[in-house]
Amino acid sequence: MRKLHFFVMITIVYTMIMSCSNCREIQGIKISELLNRQIDDLYCDTLDKAIKLDKEAIIKISTYKISDAAGYDHGYVLISLIEKIGEQEYLKAIENLSLEEKSSIESYLWVGMEYGGNKIYEYKKLNEVLPLLAKSLKK
Repeated sequence: MRKLHFFVMITIVYTMIMSCSNCREIQGIKISELLNRQIDDLYCDTLDKAIKLDKEAIIKISTYKISDAAGYDHGYVLISLIEKIGEQEYLKAIENLSLEEKSSIESYLWVGMEYGGNKIYEYKKLNEVLPLLAKSLKK
C-alpha cells in the first residue's frame, strides 16, 4: 500500500511539472529557462503559429515585451524564427508596424545575434546578416 501511495504521489508531481506553461523547444527553437520565467502561456503557441507563417503570430511574437536579460533570449528566438521562415516572409508580416515597434524588434535582433549563443552571428551587424530586414526596420 505504501508503494502505491508513493507511486501516485510521484505521478501527480510529474504531471504537475509537465503541465506547467514552460516550453523548452518549439520546432527546433530553444526557449531558455530565463525566457520561460517571463513569457505567458501563449508565447510558445504563438511561436509555433509564426513558424507556420501565420502573419498575426509573427507580429505578436515580434512585438512581445520582454525585459532584462530574457530579452537576449527573445532576440535569439526571433533570429531563429527568421532563419526558419526566411527574411522575405518575415518582412511581409512586419511591414506595417510602427517605427517604434520596428525599433524594438531591431534591438531584440541585435542582442539576439550578439549574445544569443549562435557563433555564426557573433560580432556581425544586422545589415550583414539580414540586409533587407535591416533596411526595412529603419523606415
